[in-house]
Amino acid sequence: MACFDGTVASERLGMDVNLRVIMPQNVKEPASVYLLHGIMANYTCWTRYTNIELYANRLGFAVIMPDAGRSFYADMRHGGRYFSFITEELPGIASRMFKIASGRQESFIAGLSMGGYGALRCALSFPENYAAAASFSGVCDITTPRVDGLLADMDEIPAIWGTKAARNKARLEPLIPSASDKLNKINSRMPLFMTCGLDDGLLEANRAFVKLLKDPLPVTYKEWPGGHDWVFWDRSAEMALEFFKTVNDNQK
Repeated sequence: MACFDGTVASERLGMDVNLRVIMPQNVKEPASVYLLHGIMANYTCWTRYTNIELYANRLGFAVIMPDAGRSFYADMRHGGRYFSFITEELPGIASRMFKIASGRQESFIAGLSMGGYGALRCALSFPENYAAAASFSGVCDITTPRVDGLLADMDEIPAIWGTKAARNKARLEPLIPSASDKLNKINSRMPLFMTCGLDDGLLEANRAFVKLLKDPLPVTYKEWPGGHDWVFWDRSAEMALEFFKTVNDNQK
């Protein structure tokens, strides 16, 4: 397994952005997983706190881990256009710089907490670009008092979304019908994989969101004793890559 750290120049962000990539050395043009970090971490966290490199090597995935600060993977009102960077620019950069498969059937996205929200928003906004998506302890409802408390101390809601009304428009729920329509038009499916710990404060929001999903957005949802922590996310990451491997194999 090879691991690369560096910066890439982003037109969408108007600056260089940090990136970590792990590549299986014995797989020709591997499928790729875009793996998004949470609000208290950065692009290095996955290889520092989980065994993602071992899982990716065993299952034959390239894993692309971009840095997005505390942006909630949004096109920020006062800040970077991180949503556009992740969805429109990063896949092209990755395919040009690394020998990875670039088709929809070989592209996956996942993340934890803030990154879980980001992964779901990217996938639901552009289901034609991803074979499957995963969220671990995801912020499935960005309008809750919990999110208010997380962002209020640093006055980040105006920086990210501008207003609370604009934040409401960035919720995940309204994206479900349009994602379903897009998948029906291309006669395809985009299975989702979601996890949340029984001791996690985001548990009820995850359960509520899962109830909203249906074909062609089938969801595999797992919960077990655990909190909002790396022990839970390490296990979730392994399960998600195994899920993605099954999806990828079934498409061949």
